[in-house]
Amino acid sequence: MRELLDMMAAAHGVRPGDSCAGCGHAWSAEDLQGLPDRCPSCLRPLPERCRADCGNLLQPAQDADRWARPDRFCASCRLMLRLQAAGVPDELVAAAADYQRHRWRLPALSALARWVDGEHAATYLHGNVGAGKSVLLALTVRQVLEAEPGTVACWTTEAELLDAAKARYDREDRRPRVLIERAQDADVLVIDELFSRPGGWSEYSARTLSDLIARRLERGQRLLVASNRPPAWAEVLDTRVESRWAACGVVAEVMGPDLRRRAAA
Repeated sequence: MRELLDMMAAAHGVRPGDSCAGCGHAWSAEDLQGLPDRCPSCLRPLPERCRADCGNLLQPAQDADRWARPDRFCASCRLMLRLQAAGVPDELVAAAADYQRHRWRLPALSALARWVDGEHAATYLHGNVGAGKSVLLALTVRQVLEAEPGTVACWTTEAELLDAAKARYDREDRRPRVLIERAQDADVLVIDELFSRPGGWSEYSARTLSDLIARRLERGQRLLVASNRPPAWAEVLDTRVESRWAACGVVAEVMGPDLRRRAAA
C-alpha cells in the first residue's frame, strides 16, 4: 500500500482523502488504483502537483484559482494558475514571461506602465495584426497579478462577449452569461480583439457592451483593450463610452512587424 501511495503522489499529487474540485468526491485508495487520469465520480481530470522543486504539473484552467494554495504550489506555479483562471490563453502566458523581449514596443509599454502605476484606469492598444498587442496585455496582467496577490482578472474577447450577450438576450444556458458577470466584477478586465466583427453587433449586444465598458470607466475599474484598429466608440457603442474614455483612458499604438509571419519564416 505504501508503494501505491508513493506512486499516486508522484503521478498526480493526490492521495486518498483528497477531494475533487468539481464534484467534491473524496477519493479512496480504491478509486486511485491503476493511477486514473480522471475523477471516477465526475470524470473531471485529476489535479496534478507542483509541490516545488518544480514539476509544473497543473490543473485545467477553470479550477485554477480554487486550489492554487501555497502548500501545494510554488509562487511561479500559483501565478501561472491565476493567469489561467483569468482566461489568459496558454500561449500568451508563456510569451509574456520574457519582459526584455518586448521592451522596444514603445509607446505602448510606456502607456501600460502608467496604467500599472494607476495614472489612468483604462488603456487601449491598437496596431497591425501580429504586432504583439495581446502579448503586451498578457505581460501587463502578469505584472499586476504578481504584485497584487488578491487581485482577480478576467480576460475575454469581443467574440466571447457578443456570444454571452446573445445568450443572455435569448435566455439560453446560463453558463455563457456568467462571463458578463465576471467581466463586471473583476478587478482587472481585458478585452482582446475588440471591433473585430464588422456587422456582428446587434442593438442589444452594443447596449450590453456599452453598459459594461461605461460602468467600469465611471467606477474607475481597471480596463485593458486591444484591437487591430483605433477606437470606434461612436460607430458601435453609445456616446457615454467615448466621453468617459476621454476622461480616464489612454490610447496607444503598437508599432512593429508581424511577429507571427517572422516566426513562421
